[in-house]
Amino acid sequence: MRARYTEWLEKDKLLLIQGWKRDGLTDEQIARNMSINPRTLEKWKANYEPIRQAIKRGRTEVNFIVENKLLKKALDGNTTAIIFWLKNNWRDKYNDSTLGPEERKMIQAKMRKLEADTRVSEAKALLAEQVSSQNNAELERMLKLLEVEGTEDGD
Repeated sequence: MRARYTEWLEKDKLLLIQGWKRDGLTDEQIARNMSINPRTLEKWKANYEPIRQAIKRGRTEVNFIVENKLLKKALDGNTTAIIFWLKNNWRDKYNDSTLGPEERKMIQAKMRKLEADTRVSEAKALLAEQVSSQNNAELERMLKLLEVEGTEDGD
């Protein structure tokens, strides 16, 4: 007999789903516990807010539980927990990078330019595939136009 989504919309079933997620089960394990295919669970999450919220609440609860345990260990003087907490909560101040803020901004700008250049190159390749080899002049004109537009986007 196939499980019907309506039975999983009942309060006690939603609490069960939430508890499974809080206990650390994956969505695939939850689907197995519900006797449904993982793809079915994905569809149900997309279509039925109570099921999606039960999973979300379970995940949020376990995140808070773990976060509180980590904080307690950090406050108790556990050096590893302190380092982990600081690196994840004050990334700008506590990181392993030797780069200054300006250097990081410059690297990010270079990455954005590289991504833009990559998009232009991909567009050129696509355009070259679409334009026939008999029309080389038109291809050259379009490629030049792409180069100009790509330079303007990168600035």
